[in-house]
Amino acid sequence: MKRFRIISLISTLCLCLGIMAVGVWAATSTALFNVNGNLKYYPEGLFVELSGHIERGTTAEDTHVINSKPSYTYGPVANFDSELDEPSGNFPIEEWAIGSVSFIPNAKFIKLVVTITNYSDFTIAGTPNITIDNQDIQAVTEISVTENSNVLSQIGSLQTVEYNVILEFTGTTEINKNLNVSFEFEEIAKNYDYFVIENNIITDLSDTYTTEAPEILVIPGYSEDGTTQLQINNYSFSGLKSETKTIIIEEGITDISYAFNSNLYIESITIPSTVTVIMDSAFDSCENLKTVNLSQGLKTIDYYAFGNCRSLTSIEIPEGVTTVVNDAFQGCINLESVSIPSTITDWGQNVFMLCENINTISLAEGLKSIPSDMFSNLTKLENISIPSTVTSIGQYAFLNCTSLKSITIPSSVNDWPPTMDQMVGGYNNAFSGCTSLSEVILSEGLTTLGDYTFEDCVSLTNITIPSSMTNVGFRAFSGCNSLTTINVEEGNSKYYSENNCVIESSTKKLVLGCGTSTIPSNIEIIGSFAFDSYDSLKGDLVVPEGVVEIQNSAFVNCSGITNIILPTTLTSIYANLNSFRNMYPSFYGCSALESITIQANTPPTLNGSSAFSDLDNLSNIYVPAEAVDAY
Repeated sequence: MKRFRIISLISTLCLCLGIMAVGVWAATSTALFNVNGNLKYYPEGLFVELSGHIERGTTAEDTHVINSKPSYTYGPVANFDSELDEPSGNFPIEEWAIGSVSFIPNAKFIKLVVTITNYSDFTIAGTPNITIDNQDIQAVTEISVTENSNVLSQIGSLQTVEYNVILEFTGTTEINKNLNVSFEFEEIAKNYDYFVIENNIITDLSDTYTTEAPEILVIPGYSEDGTTQLQINNYSFSGLKSETKTIIIEEGITDISYAFNSNLYIESITIPSTVTVIMDSAFDSCENLKTVNLSQGLKTIDYYAFGNCRSLTSIEIPEGVTTVVNDAFQGCINLESVSIPSTITDWGQNVFMLCENINTISLAEGLKSIPSDMFSNLTKLENISIPSTVTSIGQYAFLNCTSLKSITIPSSVNDWPPTMDQMVGGYNNAFSGCTSLSEVILSEGLTTLGDYTFEDCVSLTNITIPSSMTNVGFRAFSGCNSLTTINVEEGNSKYYSENNCVIESSTKKLVLGCGTSTIPSNIEIIGSFAFDSYDSLKGDLVVPEGVVEIQNSAFVNCSGITNIILPTTLTSIYANLNSFRNMYPSFYGCSALESITIQANTPPTLNGSSAFSDLDNLSNIYVPAEAVDAY
């Protein structure tokens, strides 16, 4: 087994706390990363690349990169001799002179971040060691040190991990300390004697394996002489024992099929880049599986690939994956964190169904579309950032994400499939039912909103339509009962706002209002669903003189309106009823409506036969006395 050491010496630590509770970390020596040049491990070729940076913050979870000095960023640097084109123990990794870093008021946390990429052809393990003035860290009471050493337990070929050391100042007096961080990396050995191999196929586990049952099992990807790729079949590992917790599949294996389906012992799996498809149900019901390391090279995650992996808490889908099939992670009830690459183009239905604890989703910059149903019903998701490269947000993409509090729609989004023209009864509904959504930012440059996009976002209080917007989708804000303020930015060529109403300039049509709107006197048409399901619109509704037409569903389900007064200029009331096509009479569902006063001497044309249907409390319709016969 080949080894080498990487030593990191972090500068002298001087913490000063006075009356102002200010701590200072002052460096009196340099911090070094270097490879021990006395070891030569080629041709086995243990080859790593290191980079790092320093962060500071108010809590361990809320730290930010410090950019005040160039020395706070390091690398990337590798132990690779470019002249020999090989890893070389005689080629040192450069030193990292960190310099001084200070704790400041209300920022008593400093984080050292080290990113490690394993470019070796095999899996390695790292062992970190932290001392302060050559003492065990537990002996120092003024500084609390935490780390995530578990990420070093196995680093697959071409895999990158991030190791963190977090320092919390807990003392009250000045101290001087040297913090030392060191790593020892070694190859995780594989034993061909653990396997029964026939015709280059691993068919079973051997008696040697049964006797020794190692905690970490490395599955070779090539024959022992390194010349031939190996394969595994569906039942190769049915004999895994409970002592084996970690499976590392090496480069060369291309298909894992059902080899680990329903295994109850595995806690960690590393899948090589030579596997391009994780077949359906490959790890279904591996209930103790906690860690999945996927490699670039993977293209497809199939049906139920990780279904019912109840112990899985995070998943990072690597760049290169294009397809995630229906139900791929269904039933991962403890999954909390998901990273999505920019390469996704095909997303199935119910991928995260019953993953009720997902609260963090990271979308890679470069992602082009958020497909239909991608994050629907993730009720604990509070925030998400949509990359500026996204051009399409699909149907039900964030449906019923009831904890989502804010969203910014970038200007790049120009497609909200489907639309009424594409599918009868099919609408976008991307954020429908996001009942905690209180902030929506529509970026300047955005030109269109989808149909029903923010339906029933009952916590949304204000909306600003950018000057670039030329199409506010059908019922885009239906049921947003808390909406009180609507503005259109100056310079919009199609819309303007007045009295918390959005008006189409060329037609003088009111296309969107809210519960605090007063209908302006200069409009002629109240458009379909302009006041859609606003319970907050209460009492008397006065439609001003000049309005000639009230379109279908203009005040649909406004259950707080009690009296309506219509102007003398009104010539047309739409009265179609076709719920399949979402066409309703103008006042359909106004359940508290008691009276309608029509002031026009000439009865308005009723475009349909159900003008006043579903108005159970309507008791009086008033018309001019001189026009009773006409009515």
